[in-house]
Amino acid sequence: MRKFTLFMLTLFLATGAMAQNKASLFKTAPGTPATTIDMTKWSPTSSNVMAAPKKVEAITETPEGTLHENMYRFSSAYEAQSLGKGVYMLSDGIVGTLVEGTDGYIYMKDPFSRFAYGSWIKGKLEDDIVTFQFPQFIYSEVSSGFTLNCYTMRMRVNSAGTDFEKDPTSQEMKFRWKDGKLTQLEEDAVLGMVAVVPEMGNMEIYIGYADYDIRFMPVPGEKVTAPEELETETYMLNFWPDDDKQDYRMVQVGTHDGSIYVNNISNTNRRSWIQGAYDGTNARFFTGDYLGISYRMNPYDPDQHVFSLAGREVKTPLGENSYSSSYYKTSYIDFAPDPQTGILSSDSILAANAGVSRLYAETFFRKPSLEKFTETAGTPQDPIFGALSEYSSTSGFGIMVITMPKLTTDGKRMNLDKLFYKIYLDNEVMTFYPDEYWYIDQEIQEMPYSHTDKRDFTIDADLHYIYFYQAGYSRIGVQMIYRGGGEEHKSHIIYYGEETPGDDPEDPNPDDPDPEDPDPSIDDTGGEAVFGYDMGNTETNLWGNSKTEVYDVAMHLDGNMFKGKTIRGFRVPLVDLEHIANVKVWLSSELALETVDDKNVNKADIVVKEVTERDSWVEVRLDKPYAVTSKGVYAGLSLESTDVTTNEGKRPIVVTPEMSEEGFYVHTSRTYRNWQSIASELGKSIALKVIIGGVQENAAALAEIPEVKGMVDEPTPLSLNVKNHGSNPITSIDYSYSIGGQTAIPLRKTFSTPIPAYYDAPVEFTISLPALSESNVYELTVKIDKVNDVENTDPHAETKTNLVVYGLTPKHRAVIEEYTGTWCGNCPRGIVAMEEMARRYPDDFIGISIHNNDPM
Repeated sequence: MRKFTLFMLTLFLATGAMAQNKASLFKTAPGTPATTIDMTKWSPTSSNVMAAPKKVEAITETPEGTLHENMYRFSSAYEAQSLGKGVYMLSDGIVGTLVEGTDGYIYMKDPFSRFAYGSWIKGKLEDDIVTFQFPQFIYSEVSSGFTLNCYTMRMRVNSAGTDFEKDPTSQEMKFRWKDGKLTQLEEDAVLGMVAVVPEMGNMEIYIGYADYDIRFMPVPGEKVTAPEELETETYMLNFWPDDDKQDYRMVQVGTHDGSIYVNNISNTNRRSWIQGAYDGTNARFFTGDYLGISYRMNPYDPDQHVFSLAGREVKTPLGENSYSSSYYKTSYIDFAPDPQTGILSSDSILAANAGVSRLYAETFFRKPSLEKFTETAGTPQDPIFGALSEYSSTSGFGIMVITMPKLTTDGKRMNLDKLFYKIYLDNEVMTFYPDEYWYIDQEIQEMPYSHTDKRDFTIDADLHYIYFYQAGYSRIGVQMIYRGGGEEHKSHIIYYGEETPGDDPEDPNPDDPDPEDPDPSIDDTGGEAVFGYDMGNTETNLWGNSKTEVYDVAMHLDGNMFKGKTIRGFRVPLVDLEHIANVKVWLSSELALETVDDKNVNKADIVVKEVTERDSWVEVRLDKPYAVTSKGVYAGLSLESTDVTTNEGKRPIVVTPEMSEEGFYVHTSRTYRNWQSIASELGKSIALKVIIGGVQENAAALAEIPEVKGMVDEPTPLSLNVKNHGSNPITSIDYSYSIGGQTAIPLRKTFSTPIPAYYDAPVEFTISLPALSESNVYELTVKIDKVNDVENTDPHAETKTNLVVYGLTPKHRAVIEEYTGTWCGNCPRGIVAMEEMARRYPDDFIGISIHNNDPM
């Protein structure tokens, strides 16, 4: 699933909340653009710094009592937006939930209509009056080192009528609960969301969410039920998104006893009907037929009740051949036969609309008409790949944009209910899984053309925006399938970035070369150490794709570092001991896949060991040590996640923030179709550890030193990075350096905190090289001679680099070029600015005026 963040912390910590004059909000007419609110006026004075409220757990479980769900909710509201803006909107038709508790309280779920987080607030019920006492804790988030503890508070409009402020006179709000309706009683009371930030002295920050004129009531209407004897025919609902572009969708139309019935005007309630009056010639549909619930587009968006709604368009001229449109709700829409074609047509608006008070369309049909559809067979035109944003491990999704024509190759319209498409990843059909896509309930390979959910599938005319959750393919294609007229016809498979239909892809997994055999006479004497990127000094995390699939993860052991060493076994981190299966560790000369039962599975060519024990860390020993060659080796872990109801099941792989470029390769059965390195993208490595054999007790390596730069007659700092290559912790080293072939200078370093006995565990410290009197390039040699007072024979004990000594330091200056001319009326501003820069920064700034077509 795509992930969404509620708060942009760097934005909101610097801003506050503001509203416009509340009285004017009640005059906002349907069709009027939403009001943008400036949120930059909040000042952190003592009035909005408070003693932190007692933070109890938010109420997230449904309280005991009488549940009133799917209520119709209305309020005037503000919703926090990006760029420091809050937007006013009428929250009409929001799905609301109340509980009349057994404890004498009324519980309200999601107190802010524009933020569906799932928590509850409660108010004391006495007679028919409900009193909510604030603050009440509802939500907490930690981001960028700041904690936002969010509360509901009573607010008011300030005296200037411009801003919201905490109400100092009262922190309670009263409602009336009567006849299944909850109604706010105090007109000037505003319910606002305030974050208390402990790291900023418990400063209050208004987040930007607010509601007032709050009402809960039963849904005003029931779904239209089509008569059992209703006979329907397939029609096209034609409409005009723009003046020069027509679109259509398939609907069923039937008439019965003076009424006309039409379905599929709502994307999320396709089987719901609207009912109109029909005299055999003209049809009239009224605003207000209930269609059902339109479910949220993003996790924190509210669900909304959807109704049929009629409207009209008002055009305002802006100039020659240009105008703006405003849309207004009306009571009904009339369809009359077109004089030339006889098609039922209208010049108004028909919509599936959230609520009944203003035009806020889920689907929107401008100048609609109902035309009977005659179905014929035909081959769909080839789709067109418009854009592709590859899958990212950071965002967790990719996006493809595809134009899918609704016409056959001979120009005829197709029945969209019989039109489908497939996505191809290499030579396989992609599967859409219900645990990845919110609004599908089974695995699908042929996606219905008209499927849209405002979230993963969005359609604009014949342009389809499709989110996907796979990576590791070499090409991606799309094909359309039409089954109209009793026949099946397919378009070509069109691959992204290819001008013509491509041939079948080559086998992505050709026969792998024979692996390099280990030396059977390897000398595996000596001690052992553990190598891994998790060295116990950082907190590990969990990673995964939040779906049931097989994970193969690996890291690469470099041959330059490990040649001459052996691998004796693994230490395997396991966090979910109940919901994982088929756990294996393995070594492979390269990362490869093979096809088994039509699925690409990992192919390890050296050794595979099953992990049968269940513990947080499991040690697995190889039957025979493996000798690392100069090519290096991949060490990996495979497991299957069988349940994603827990966090560990969603993210079964333990990772560490100690990132290495070769520390995180991944292939999975559904998301990463081929092996990919994602270490740099995620900034993490896997926490798997390998047991290294043939290790000396006391050994240390010296990391390569980049070129060192210094100044004449000044000491030069030198940073050294020492890595433990032994089985013992390192408490001291004896090392030396020489400059320009001179006698080595011996030194000793004692570590107050020993370098731990992890293979390649590093420590860094700085020494000072002596001042040199002549500028030159000198050879610098550094060597670790002894480790723990024992001779150091590690092959990487010595490193060489250049020491560059300068006689002077180059000065960095900023240069600005202005293209100007004496004929230019605005250009004097530029020279004034450059003269001021030269005055302020005489040693750091150079200004250049480049004259064009003038005497200068």
